[in-house]
Amino acid sequence: MKIRWSARGNADVQRLWLFAADRDVGLAERLEEELRHRAELLAAFPKMGRRISDKGHREMSLVNLQCILRYRLADDVILILRVHHARENRETP
Repeated sequence: MKIRWSARGNADVQRLWLFAADRDVGLAERLEEELRHRAELLAAFPKMGRRISDKGHREMSLVNLQCILRYRLADDVILILRVHHARENRETP
């Protein structure tokens, strides 16, 4: 399967990067790298996250990053919809 990022998903990663970079740029870079790496794991294990809707929406909890990655399965593509810190309010997909 192919991984694609929505504009909102990319914006979420950038927002989280900016937040972390305010404290430590190295941390921000490692956070982004790990978020993107975890998303790539979905290509091999697309149903890794729990189902949250009947429309193919799923979410994967990244415990060590304290982040939640929301995505949608469609044919041979996994679309990363959103990325949130676990303490943030999340809207539904």
